[in-house]
Amino acid sequence: MAIDRYSKDYRLTDSLDARGRIRTEMEYIGSYYVFRSGCSAARRAGKRLALCSGISWLAFLAALALPSRAGHALYALLPCAFLALPLWQLSTAGITALRVKEPFVRRDAERLTLRLPAAAVFALILSFAAFLGGFACLVFGHQPPLTGDWVFLGGNLLCFVCALSCRKQTASLTVTPQ
Repeated sequence: MAIDRYSKDYRLTDSLDARGRIRTEMEYIGSYYVFRSGCSAARRAGKRLALCSGISWLAFLAALALPSRAGHALYALLPCAFLALPLWQLSTAGITALRVKEPFVRRDAERLTLRLPAAAVFALILSFAAFLGGFACLVFGHQPPLTGDWVFLGGNLLCFVCALSCRKQTASLTVTPQ
């Protein structure tokens, strides 16, 4: 069962159109929010966030594209596969930071203040765990490494660096009620 936590921010109003049909419209009645650091600093941070999340997606896909020994070890592959979830949250936060205009609604504010920091931390943890798992495959493996192993390590390391950069952008994207 889905919980609609934003339903109290809207009011439904019914009206009659020219043909006599009932038309229901939504009206936002909740709080409006603005960026604490100013709109221009938030736009720059949003561009950096979107760029870093795009690079992270490319590194993530490259890490999984080539055959590797780390791709057969669950302790390396599972953190890398679950990395897609926080990367998705980082991408949605980056797109939100680019498209919102001040003042904006609570749904967008919570995407930037609640989801963005948590997604950045989870992306840091999962990419580092995947990197450590891939490194353990190289060190303790009894077979020579494949080219895909180096791409796996590099892709997860690049995801880690980009997630760290995304985490630094959260300070510029803090919001405050208007």
